Amino acid sequence: MEEREEKNIFFPYKINPDIEVLLPKEKRTSFQKSFAYLRKKLQIKLTRKSNIDSIMKKCKGKFFKAINDCLNKCTKKRNAFKIPHNFTANIAIENNKNMLEKSFIEMYKEFNLSSINIDEFINEGKCIKGKENYFRYILVSNISDLYKSYIQSKRYKREIKIIKNNLGVKMMILYKFVSENFINYFLYTKPHFCKKDLKMKK
Repeated sequence: MEEREEKNIFFPYKINPDIEVLLPKEKRTSFQKSFAYLRKKLQIKLTRKSNIDSIMKKCKGKFFKAINDCLNKCTKKRNAFKIPHNFTANIAIENNKNMLEKSFIEMYKEFNLSSINIDEFINEGKCIKGKENYFRYILVSNISDLYKSYIQSKRYKREIKIIKNNLGVKMMILYKFVSENFINYFLYTKPHFCKKDLKMKK
């Protein structure tokens, strides 16, 4: 009897050691299905906190809070670049996919959050002396690159520890699965439309 050839499924998501044993290869299909299987395997009830959308919003909110805190260390006026809540709470695939491909300053302008000229801002003395290069680096860096730096940071590790202490190991594992795959989720997941949306598109 011939051996069946193993089906090669494209699964561009990071699987850390905590998840490796919980998520078998045959269950690594779409991100949403893998998330649902992992949550069930961890015996976590479906609640507002364990919902994939809620965790996505939490990841995005914590990331932009980290960026805001970095910019606060560079500017004389606090929260000069604070991202509004309605933006961080928006986890629409197409919007976030476009956002990840842009620099921080491009995102500001395109999403009508603010209009700023970096050189003018620095020349007007609004930047703390000695922090100009770091300030410029953050604003011209690609959002996806900033996020990659964020999940490697000490701050992110502290946040994971807090989630573990407050919500338990299982929720920490689920949160890490989402946060470590935040970029790839938006890059590789196709937008889904309800029947009403599809009718409107015709």
